[in-house]
Formats: sequence, C-alpha cells, structure tokens
Amino acid sequence: MTCSIRDLDGILLPKRLYLDTVVVEEGICRSLIVCPKTKLYWRLAEKIVNKIKKCVGIQIPIVGDSDYSPEKYITSNALMLGNICVNRALIPLYHLYYVLVDENFPGKGGYVIRTVHDPWGKGINIIIIGGSDFEGVKQGVNVFLSLIRPSRTLILKKLSLIKLGEDFKRKYPHLASPPTDSDIRLYKRKAKEAMDSEAHGNLAPFIANAGFMYYRTGFEAYARLFKDLIYLWEGYSMRPITSTRKVFGKWGFDADFFLYKVISAWDLVEESPVFTEKDRLRITRILVDFIRDCIYHVGDVSRNVIRHNHSTFAALGLLFSGIYFSKFYHSKEAEEWLQIADQCFRPQAQAFKPYEDCNSYQWITLFHTLKHSLISSNTTFIDSGNANKASDYAILTMDNLGYQSPYGDVGRWHAGNAYLIPFLEGLTFTLKDPKYKWMLDLKEKVSSDSRRFEIEKNHYKCNLIGKEPKHLLGVVVFPLERKFFNIFKGESSTLYEKTFDKISFRSSFNPNDYYLLIDGTSCGGHAHLDGNAILRFTGKGRTFLDDGDYIKSYQKYHNSMLIMKEGISSSIPPFCELEHLADFEYTGFSQTSIKDYSCVDWFRTVVWRKKKFFLVIDRLSALNYGDYSFHCIWRILGETNRLREGICSEQKGVRFWLKMPPEYDVKIEHDHETGRNWQGYPYAEPIIKVIREVSNKVMRRGENHYFFNLLYIISDRDENYTITRVGSSAVSICGKGEKAYIGVGQETGSFKVRNVTPETSPFTDAAIFYISPSRFAIIDGTILHWKKRIFRSEKPISLEFDLRRGEGELFVPSDTIIMLYAGESRNEGVFIDGDLVEPTKLEGLLKFKVKRGRYKIKIANFSSGSFISTLSSDFDGANRPCRDKSAPSIHPLNKGLKVLWRLKNPACNKEFSAVVSGDVDDDGVAEVIVGSSDGWIYTLDAYGRDIWKFKTGGKVTSLWAGDVDKDGLLEIAAGSSDTKIYLIDCHGVEIWSRALEYHMRPGIVTTIFSYDLDGDGKDEIIVGSENWRYYAFDCEGNQKWFCETVRMSTVGCAADINGDGKGEVIAGTEYYLWHAIDSNGKILWSYRSGPGVNDVHVIDLDGDGKKEVIFGGRDAYVHVLS
Repeated sequence: MTCSIRDLDGILLPKRLYLDTVVVEEGICRSLIVCPKTKLYWRLAEKIVNKIKKCVGIQIPIVGDSDYSPEKYITSNALMLGNICVNRALIPLYHLYYVLVDENFPGKGGYVIRTVHDPWGKGINIIIIGGSDFEGVKQGVNVFLSLIRPSRTLILKKLSLIKLGEDFKRKYPHLASPPTDSDIRLYKRKAKEAMDSEAHGNLAPFIANAGFMYYRTGFEAYARLFKDLIYLWEGYSMRPITSTRKVFGKWGFDADFFLYKVISAWDLVEESPVFTEKDRLRITRILVDFIRDCIYHVGDVSRNVIRHNHSTFAALGLLFSGIYFSKFYHSKEAEEWLQIADQCFRPQAQAFKPYEDCNSYQWITLFHTLKHSLISSNTTFIDSGNANKASDYAILTMDNLGYQSPYGDVGRWHAGNAYLIPFLEGLTFTLKDPKYKWMLDLKEKVSSDSRRFEIEKNHYKCNLIGKEPKHLLGVVVFPLERKFFNIFKGESSTLYEKTFDKISFRSSFNPNDYYLLIDGTSCGGHAHLDGNAILRFTGKGRTFLDDGDYIKSYQKYHNSMLIMKEGISSSIPPFCELEHLADFEYTGFSQTSIKDYSCVDWFRTVVWRKKKFFLVIDRLSALNYGDYSFHCIWRILGETNRLREGICSEQKGVRFWLKMPPEYDVKIEHDHETGRNWQGYPYAEPIIKVIREVSNKVMRRGENHYFFNLLYIISDRDENYTITRVGSSAVSICGKGEKAYIGVGQETGSFKVRNVTPETSPFTDAAIFYISPSRFAIIDGTILHWKKRIFRSEKPISLEFDLRRGEGELFVPSDTIIMLYAGESRNEGVFIDGDLVEPTKLEGLLKFKVKRGRYKIKIANFSSGSFISTLSSDFDGANRPCRDKSAPSIHPLNKGLKVLWRLKNPACNKEFSAVVSGDVDDDGVAEVIVGSSDGWIYTLDAYGRDIWKFKTGGKVTSLWAGDVDKDGLLEIAAGSSDTKIYLIDCHGVEIWSRALEYHMRPGIVTTIFSYDLDGDGKDEIIVGSENWRYYAFDCEGNQKWFCETVRMSTVGCAADINGDGKGEVIAGTEYYLWHAIDSNGKILWSYRSGPGVNDVHVIDLDGDGKKEVIFGGRDAYVHVLS
C-alpha cells in the first residue's frame, strides 16, 4: 500500500514552536483556568485568579472541566488543574500522551507543572498543574503562584517542574534522579547491540523510551539520548539492505511496531533546547521516511475483516503520525495516513475478537483498537459492547491463579500481560466497571512486571473498588466471533450456530478451587491445533496440565486426541461443535465434538462433580471401516509416577491424579524441550511428562471407542476416588463420600447403564448422565429408571435433582410434561421458582406441565424414605469392573532386542545430546562419537571403550563425521551451545573453531553437516543455528556465506537436487517455511507447511534420475517434494 500524495517531500522548516504561554498580554486576558467542579479545586483555582489579578490586574475566568472543549476556547491558552480522574478536560490529552498525571503518577504529594505544547495545532498551549491527589495539586499550585510577578503582561516560559511523591519514588527509584554518564553509556551500548544484531524493533524502542523518559522526568540527558540514537538509526537505514531488512523493512525487524511510540516521543521531546532548528528539520525528515516505510505493513485495508496485530501496529502508528503531521504541517499526505488507520480499525471495532486466537497476541490488536477508539471520534468498539465482551473473554480465559491460560503462540507457562493490562486499564478508566478493576488488582499480585513504569504499564490509574464477575462462574460457554468464523470457515461444514470459542468450568475465583478450560477452535493467527483440547487445569494453587509452547502447535503437544487411520493422520477441522452444556448446583456438563477428523467423529464430554473431580469421556465414532489408532494425550507437570491406581503427579505436597480403566496401552515420555516453557514455575521441575493412552483397533462404520479419564487434585486429607468400567459407555466413580454412575448416551436410545446385574441397572436415554443413590443429573433425556421410575418427560430436558431434599433445577428447551419421583410421604404440590403447582399423582410420580425455560423446583413435604438406601445397596452389590471386550492388547516393548553395551555419562546428571558414527581410526570398523550436555565429546570403539575425548564450551548440540578435506582421514564437525562450531581431526585435536554471531537469537548450533557445494573436490561445513541463519564454511574455516531462513534452524542436509553439478542445502526450520539454498547461499525455493521439521533427506524415490526432497514434519506428515 502506498499513498497517492507525497507533500512532505519538500519540508523546508520544522513546525513552529510556541515555547512561551501568554496568560495576560498588555492588560488583555489570553487564558483561562479549567478546574474540576468541586469546592476544594475551585478554591485552588480562585487562588490563582486572585494572585494574577493582584500582580497583573486582570481577572482570568474559571471554566468547569465538563464545560471545556478545545473548539469552544480555541483562542485561549489554558491552565488545567488536577488529574484525569477529576478533570475531564485532561482526558483527551492523556490519550495522546501529552498528559501523564493520574492516581499513580507523580504519586501522592507529588506534582507536575508542565507546558503542554500546542496540543491542538492552533498555537494554543496548556499548562498542567497536576498531581495524583489534591495535596499534590495544592503544592503544585503554590509553586506556580511563586512564578507570578507584578507586570501588565504574564508570559510563562516553557515549564517542566516535576516533584515525585515519596511512594512513587520508592516504587520507581530509577525515575527519581538524573541518569549518570554510566547509565547513558550502558543504554547506548544496549541500543547499539540491538541494532547490530537486528533485534526486534531495532533502535525504535530505545528511541521512544528516551523521549518518554524525558517527558516523565524533565531530565535533558534523555533528550540528548533521543537525538544521538535517532541519528544513529538514520545511519543504519542508509546501510546496504540485509536479508532481515529485505523482509521487514529498512528500519529493522518490526520497527513499525514502535512507530506510534516514536512519533509520540518526538512530539513530547521536540521542544527541548537540546534540539536546534536544524536538528528538528533533520529529525522530521527522518521520521517522514520511517513512516512511509511502515505503510505497507498495514496491509489491505479495503477488506472488511478483523485484523492481525501486525496490521494494527502499523495503523496505530499512522494514526499518531497523521495527527502530528496534519495539525503541525497541514499535510494532505498525513490525512491519507489517518484514512488508512481508520479503514484498518473500522471492521475490528465491530468485533470482540481479532484475527488471532492466542492469549497474548490477540490483546495487542484489541488494545490498539481501544486506543484508536479513545483518540478518534469512532467509539463503535466501546458503544457496541465489543470491548466489554473482550474483557469478559479475558476473565474467562484467566485461571484461578490469576494467569492467562497460554493457548496459541505463547512460549511460557502463562500468557503475558504486556497488552492485556493496558487494554484493561484503559477500559476500566473509560467504563468504570468494577470487574475490570478486580482483574487488574489480581494481575498486580501475580505479574512480574507490575512495578515497571512504562508508557503502557500502570497507566489510566483511578480509584475504583473491584468486584468479582459472578456471571462468569459455573460452566460458561463463550461464543465465537462471527467475523472470525467467516474468515476461517473455508470448506468447513460446521454451522456458525454450532460453534463456540471457549468453555470454562469454575465455582469461584479462589485459587484452591478448580478451573478447567476447553478450546473450541483450531484456527486463527498465532493459533494452535488445539480444538477440543483441555488448555488449563488448576486447583489448590497449582497448575498440572501443560500447554503453551510457542511453535509446537499440533495435537500431540496438547491435552488432546491424535487419530490415525491406516497409519495416516489428517488435519484437524477448524471448529468444534457444542453438543450439550449444563450447569447445576452440584454438577456441570459439556459435550463438544469435532466432525470427520481422520474419518472419525470425536465427542469429548466433561462431567464436573463440583468441588470433587472431573471425568473426561472421549467417544470416537468411526465413519468408515478401517484400522484406527487413537492416542489420548495428557501432558503433566510435576513428579509423576505410574501407580496401580493410575498416574499420580505431585507438586510440593499437592497431588494430581489421572485415573483410567486398565484397558489402554499407557506410555510415559519425558519432554524436556517444551518443559523449558515452565522455567520459573515454583512448584515443579521444568519437565513435561507426556501420558499417551493408546488404543489400536479395526472398527466398522458407526462403531464407537471410548476413553474414560478421571482428573482430580488433592492434599493429604482429601477424598480419593476410584474409577471402574461398568458398561460400554459408563463408569462408576467411588470415594468416601461419593458413588455414582457417569456416562454418555448411546445411539440406540434407552439403554442399561451397567452390564453387571443388568436386571437392576439404571436405565436412561440421556445424552450425558450422573446417577448416584442420592442425586442424579440428566442431560437431554426423557427417562430415568432405577429400581423404580424416577423421571419421565414427553420431550428431552436437562435436570439435576436431589433425592434427599426433593429439590433441583430444570432446563426445559420447549414446553413439555414432566413426571418426577414423588417420594414416600404425602405431597402437597410442586414449587416451580417458588410458585405452587398442583400436579397429578400417577404410579408414584408427580405429573405437571412446564413451559420453556430454566427453573428451580421443589417438591413440598418430600421424603425419600428408604429408597436411597435401596439404591446404595444395589450400587455396592454391582460395582464390579466390566472390561471393554474390544480393548486392545498391550504389546511388550523391546521384544527381540539384545543390548550389546551401555555407557553411563561420566558427568553426574548430564545427558548425551548428540551421536554420530564413523571410522575414526581408519581400521574398517566404525566408532561411535557422542556429545554430552556438559560439553564433552567422547569417541568410543565398537565395545564402548574410550579412544579420546574433546571439550567444547557448552552443550554439544550436533555432530557430523566425514572426510571434509578429502585427505583420506575422518574429521568430526561439532556444534555447541557456546555458539561455536568445531572441526576436530581423527585424533581428537581441534583443527579450527568459529563463533556464530548473535542475530535475533544467540548463534547456538542446531544442525551441522558437510557437502561439496561448489564442486571443488572439498566439502563445505554447513551449519544451521538458532539465530535464523544457515552458514557455509570451507574446510579451512572461512565463512563463504550465510542465508537468513527466518526462525530457528532444526535439521538440514545437502545434495545436488537439480543436476547442475553443485550442491544445494535443504534447510529445515521450526517455522512455517522450509527452504532449498543454492551453492552461493541464495534461496532457490521455499515450501510452506509446518511449523517444524524433525528430519530431512534427499533421494531418487521413483528412479527417474531426479531426486526428491523428503521432510519429516512435526505435523505427523511426510512431505515429498520433486
């Protein structure tokens, strides 16, 4: 996207400055006071009026804050008192960062006296006399009064007087004193490192922060720092374009993300005496060039669709840039920038969810949309209720510990709050809803950066008492944004009316109580394939289920189901469907489905026995005859053991149980790589234990297979439970205070719940049921019979009923007649929502009509007599396991294998991290070369005995063995986490080593191999690194080229794939693009899939003389390219 007008090319002069603020000029009043309409503030304003009248002889007017507007008083400078919480006139200035005073800054007892330079572009200044409380403002007024001297004219030079409150200084000590020379040198060094390594944002965040630090503190050193850095950045922009800048723009990697901050910072710092007129003109021209380079990042704004954060970052930058250049330079080009920004945000303002399904990135877009709404006149986002819906979404996806559930590309055990908190702060201030403040207070308790004072941290602070959002308790389904559905629907057969976004389960926000979250989508920006997965499970202050890797998006990295038919897995459909949902006093239910996933309909049912446990039932219904493999995956954190009762994981005195019937092949794997996301979690080692329940079976069309998993969290004295399979679709759950049959319905209609003593088994047609001797819950059913008729209805309903108390809840989708167990005493009627209904009594049942709706029900004078004891005895007598006849057999591992030798790592608690083989001593027998996580490389003979060892500076990450220089002897190439590559001769002596530079990430080697790329008879050493690059070195260690492949390298190989006599490098990455690189380091082609490559190979598969490239993807697919 480009602009049709370029009228900023010929800027000859910087904007005009109005450094002096005229209050009274030659006896003529040129200003007014804008004051909150309270007695205390009005008296302060009168003190200023009286002092000016006494010294200058002119009485200036006082205007109430709600009566002031820039348009109404466009010819008058203004003195404004207070902060944004008491003076409404300051709010528009605060949105634009001209004013920073709220109840946090400058702190209690502190004040700010500052000239806000020409904020409306009309030559009119604002002088803010502000503070976080009245006492601070009062002090500020007293200081201001001391500036007034007798004269016919009162003209105030540029003011920047800041006194921080003691509480603020204790919280943010770095703002209390000027930066030292050492501080500035350190800041510049870090900025230059970011520029040289092409880090995210390049110099832009450093430049913006310097400008805002100047405005917060008034210290001129920050203005000088701003100038030095922006000139350094100008020089960087003129350098030859690197591979990174070719992709992301000449100002650096995602520099456009910081455009709105850089422009705002310049607007705030420009009046500093540090800048000459020549400086200001030069910097203005630099910024015009930067802005123009950012425009194309907005993308196509003509499409009426929700937006990605990359678009809104640039659009917000254009908003601020357009405001600045249109009001100060009257630029038509700048007006086009404003139009682009408005076009970008208009459709997003009509939705509560952006393009992303990610509990970090999505808040960037929504914060930008809120910011645009607050600044512009388009308040659709707020007025439509979409902003409020988004905040509910944030609360729904926050666990009971106060952390955002890390679904999507997050990369840590809880999602960050970098933009969610600013979004909530702005919304709290704007709408004054106490639920937002409640969430912010909770976030402040758990957030590691709550004490940081940045331009978008701890802002919009006002005094408000928080209140828990009770409407989000229980089983809550959150709807899917229709605009999101429309974008990603594609060929999906799912109807929008069946979709949902998330489902949460919780009875309170207490960290000790349960929280469980289910995802309803497998699509979106930065999204993962986690539809129907359990994203989060917390209780007793702990988190036990893992989710949250940045890159690993496939089902096997979630608490999900991996389905293969004939050994092949297909893509998971984009949307789940909501089949059933119910929330009662003692129980809660959801049933969700994914249709036609690897020729299977997958139904996941969650039954919640409140305060006690969850039962997860997975029903897999075959759509066609075939050989199926089902992997029910649980990713657990904690000290995990497989015991007779099930899987138990402990985190410092709190235990999580995962129990299932003994009919699945259960495997446990340790995942150290994704465990790294749990660094800093206080209750467990950062290692994930992956539990796979595997069932392999041949199934006919319509045949079902079930997984039952019982989840609960306990401390020492809490109730424990057992799970027993009692029927094809039901289990019994038993504990000291609990015994119940729980299961799902069958396609045949009514059925007997258990197979043992079926003649007395409970009998129902419910889609989901919880049946205990003292209480039952039926979801979408018409009948329950156990020893006697308990419930009947003409049409399916959902209900929970307590047989002890004779009361419960009904959910009636349409008018119907209900018959309910009457008990064993005389009944005087049924109360429905407190209204007495006279039922008909028929064969022990009370018969009555109910209209569509949800009701509380109570049978008058109810008594169950001995009926509960009768049912309890029947339960106890029949509670014996019923094994699934179609359950798979468990195959022994390691069958037929013989161990020749083993080698234990000599270093304590260290692992072997790389292995390769080769004939090191040229005796015709291969040796084994292994690398260790402590940096040692060991060469072992065929019997496991040491030959030699070599020490690197870090974990050995990759090994390769081959005759690189073609001298007939083997060399070993090694990569290490010390960012070096090593070439070692056959005797274990270093030939050379080279260090890889920091670029985006440290240059840790991830893959290493050799090939004669240029056809000179000697191999090149090819290296892939975490720093987004592949390299080629000749056999003497000279770098020949590098190629930027975007994101971390994983595995690679080399071969002549096009028959030109030269080698090509096949470069695998952790991301969505995998590449072929020619012998000169240029990308030949890129293949989009993934994310992630596990292995790669080149071979002529079909014998046609041309080689195919084979990728083994993390998506469980083999990709063959010709």
